[in-house]
Amino acid sequence: MRPVWSVEFSPDGKILATASDDRTARLWSVATGKQLQIFTGHEGWVRSVEFSPDGKILATASDDGTARLWRVGDMEELLAINCDWVRHYLANNPNFEDSDRTLCDGVPSPEAAKIEEETGLAR
Repeated sequence: MRPVWSVEFSPDGKILATASDDRTARLWSVATGKQLQIFTGHEGWVRSVEFSPDGKILATASDDGTARLWRVGDMEELLAINCDWVRHYLANNPNFEDSDRTLCDGVPSPEAAKIEEETGLAR
């Protein structure tokens, strides 16, 4: 287990940001404890995280001498992005039952919305 150097709650209290020595910052759901997003790119330990007042930007500071700003999606957007990945994984992995493949049913898909917007067709 890698050390966590900084922890910060989002302004609405729904998301927790962490900074650690694996050179990443991560976002976690406070309600479920599940990882929502990972930010990679620093070349040194990430020592600090801080949300902007509106919670839409996460600032990170690293031992590599840099500070970075990252766009943070809202909970619905993060869930939708992660569910698109889960849908694809479940659809292409033969080790799951059909009943398992409905895990993200009811969660809007940004990919589907983009196709609908570009084509004018509903899926």
